[in-house]
Amino acid sequence: MGDITPRAKLNIIYNKSGETDELTKDCESWSYTDNASGTADTISLNLQNQDKRWLNNYYPYPEDEIEATIQVVAWYAGGKAGEHKCGKFYIDSYEASGLPNAASLKGISLPINQDFSVTTKTKTWKKTTLRQIATDISITAGITLQYDGPEITIEEESQSGQTDMTFLFKLAEANGLAMKVYNDQLIIYDLTTYEEQLPRHEIDLSELYTYRFQTKILNVYDAVEMQYTSGKKKKTYTYKYTLEGESGTRVLSVNTKADSVGDAEVKAKAELRKSMREACTMSFTCQGNPDYYATDVFTLTGAGQLDGNYFIDSVTHAKSDKYTCQVNAHRVIQSF
Repeated sequence: MGDITPRAKLNIIYNKSGETDELTKDCESWSYTDNASGTADTISLNLQNQDKRWLNNYYPYPEDEIEATIQVVAWYAGGKAGEHKCGKFYIDSYEASGLPNAASLKGISLPINQDFSVTTKTKTWKKTTLRQIATDISITAGITLQYDGPEITIEEESQSGQTDMTFLFKLAEANGLAMKVYNDQLIIYDLTTYEEQLPRHEIDLSELYTYRFQTKILNVYDAVEMQYTSGKKKKTYTYKYTLEGESGTRVLSVNTKADSVGDAEVKAKAELRKSMREACTMSFTCQGNPDYYATDVFTLTGAGQLDGNYFIDSVTHAKSDKYTCQVNAHRVIQSF
């Protein structure tokens, strides 16, 4: 009978060297964070450096790359194997220490050899779409765009002293979309649509090492009201939306610009959804699972009134003594 001892390791390709086995053996502990939106994915590696290779021919430079895959063996009943492709990272931090000789590398999923997240710019975008703005920015950054959302018309939008990354994320968020960078891809998607997907996992509270829920009563609104100006005469209008079946007594007030009533509706509802998602959140630590990805939906059981579907906002896969996952999630809100 073969070895069925559960084990997990991080397979590493450094700077396209292909020397996966040697570099994987150097890695004594690691941590990888997968974020659903707004924040770059990161990786951290703690390496043994007895032969001082990380001070000599493996000494890292800013444009060096790390590709990583979590591989597990016999992790589930029946000895099932699995893997999680973490993607590509660019080194943004390096440390060497001793004795004993050791090194640590930290990487980020952003293309740091471009100005995407570094250079602030001032520019006015007119009569275009969010998709087209994202296309132009992704071309400049040298990454591929994956756009999975509705067509959103932009009459005029100012990028004022912002990096392309900050500007595009805020523009996407204001229109109810999410954004992340993964494996040299700029991904923009409809968060509401992703919340409606079928759950990929079922998690019972009793299975968790630790857990924490947080509810914010002040974030529980049943209506949103937005004042905006539009037209050549800059006339002020009011848009109000009340959740179906609700009284509309707890109203979220929004103050932002809009080009039309349709634009106001999109932005007002986006703000209401954002507030509702912050109303019930949870974090937990559990046995490592390579199938856990940011943007996954899971069904939580064993939590009484807090049972239901949750959306993973971030998950950190880590291994030192053992492989664990630390998950941050929000309760899926009603669709509107």
